[in-house]
Amino acid sequence: MKNKFFIIIFAVLAIISVFIIFIASKQNVPIKTAEIVQNGKVIETIDLNDVDNPYDINIDDGNGGFNTVHIEKDEISISDANCPDRLCVKQGKIKNSVYPIVCLPHKLVVKIKTENDDSVIDAVTGK
Repeated sequence: MKNKFFIIIFAVLAIISVFIIFIASKQNVPIKTAEIVQNGKVIETIDLNDVDNPYDINIDDGNGGFNTVHIEKDEISISDANCPDRLCVKQGKIKNSVYPIVCLPHKLVVKIKTENDDSVIDAVTGK
């Protein structure tokens, strides 16, 4: 009789522990937003945590230049552009705020911001 009681108590405690761990892990997700800046002005702000299905935004620079920004959950990239070097496309996806995507010919910057970003570089060392 005592063995059954201890098994039931252990099972209930295990279920409660799993539930607490699940809830705690969901609350630690930082808010991650992407900003698309053109000519120094923010033209689009996207909450990357709320993206369910990937989608594209086409941005025209007004002089015949374009960039296609591809948005996915927790990451963003420039998938197509008609700038001469296409370095913005070659950079690939970004997931944190360490390096923004920059397209100099079209004066476009795509960057990620988080509410508590541990990946921010606060010092540079060298010779």
